[in-house]
Amino acid sequence: MRIIEIIEKGVSYMILPALYNTANFVVSVKREEKRLAVVRTSNAVCPLVFDDIPLIALDMWEHAYYLDYKDDRRRYVSNFMNHLVSWHSAILRIARAEAFVNLGEPKIPVA
Repeated sequence: MRIIEIIEKGVSYMILPALYNTANFVVSVKREEKRLAVVRTSNAVCPLVFDDIPLIALDMWEHAYYLDYKDDRRRYVSNFMNHLVSWHSAILRIARAEAFVNLGEPKIPVA
């Protein structure tokens, strides 16, 4: 699986719950399980405390969006994903995470 496909899969699992829940949603790499996961946290808990590697974080508490978007959470999430996320940084983070966690078949060069 290509890096961008891994991120797209994680983000797609994050968007729908974010529209209907109040929490922080983080696409992260679970080191122990060697997989990508969407982690729902509360009270500003960072996935680093669980030894996960965070890739993208979306804050869905009202302080994050209400002044600009009122109750239009869908527009907030859309703008976040389309204009605020640094996809380049997310790709670099997952590439670094692959150095620590094997997220699939090993990439062994053929001689």
